[in-house]
Amino acid sequence: MKKCKNIVRYPAVFDPDRQNGNVKVTFPDVKAIAVVGEDVDCAAKTASTELGKVLIKQGILPHITPVSDIELIDDQYVVEISVDLDEAKRQIKNLTVRKNTTIPADLDRKAREAGINFSAVLTEALRKKLGEL
Repeated sequence: MKKCKNIVRYPAVFDPDRQNGNVKVTFPDVKAIAVVGEDVDCAAKTASTELGKVLIKQGILPHITPVSDIELIDDQYVVEISVDLDEAKRQIKNLTVRKNTTIPADLDRKAREAGINFSAVLTEALRKKLGEL
């Protein structure tokens, strides 16, 4: 059986839109998140994914407001959304792929002697070329 060691739950406010059936989800304790799903299940799944991303990127876990302290209006209701922080880390980690490339032999020799990391140089050059640096 898998142990659930690094799972957190945060209350989320679900706000259904009667006109189009969409459901907006916000987190009182994590202001950076506001998602909309076409139904409750989709909204909950998207909210959980986004919650994991934001919590990992922030690096700290915000205070959790008790459900009884959350003020609701109209058709809003609260659902506690769980997220496995270990799984969230795995999902947002930069995925890498292996690429083979051809370079001049003398450049290869000089770079190896200088201890240059080919993958790092190629990644940096591509990011610069794509305007990401």
